[in-house]
Amino acid sequence: MFALKSVRRTSVVSVVSIVAIASVLALPGCNRNGEPLLTPTPPPSTTALPASPLRSLLVPDPSALSEAGVEPSTAPSAGGNQAPTPAPDRVHVAHVLVMHTQSAMRQPSVTRSLDEARAFATQLLARARGGEDLVALARQFSDEPGHEGKGGDLGFITRGQTVAPFENAAFALPVGGLSEVVQTDFGFHVIKRLE
Repeated sequence: MFALKSVRRTSVVSVVSIVAIASVLALPGCNRNGEPLLTPTPPPSTTALPASPLRSLLVPDPSALSEAGVEPSTAPSAGGNQAPTPAPDRVHVAHVLVMHTQSAMRQPSVTRSLDEARAFATQLLARARGGEDLVALARQFSDEPGHEGKGGDLGFITRGQTVAPFENAAFALPVGGLSEVVQTDFGFHVIKRLE
């Protein structure tokens, strides 16, 4: 009889334990305030790179886009008479930024004049077109604040997210293409479309 009671108690304890464990596993991990302990991370292909200060210069008000005449567009195809193909919604770009003394967000160490900055950016473009890796050039020469280790990689940008001259150049590039030297309030950029 003692053995039977032990078996019943063990069975009841086992069932209660299983139900309790299943209940805990069904709930997301929460702290005392009921906030999740872990947040799901997006798949690696959509994980954004750490924000660059340049990326933080987003258009704050969507109505400013329409006032500036920025609208989704279509890029003409190579065939001329064929129907235009839709322009991409987003592009993955890297860039080298060469600042000058009048650049927005200029670091105190930047002392080149506007003309010196333009000439240096032109030299970097020539080196990239000559076969040097733009990412390596960006690691070595870019003046972008916080660029260290990123090789100028801005990740994916969407229309309206960066200043107009940068956006226009970036979205006009084919994958693997290099821009001309692009001037913005931040200085001179050489842009490469990665994806």
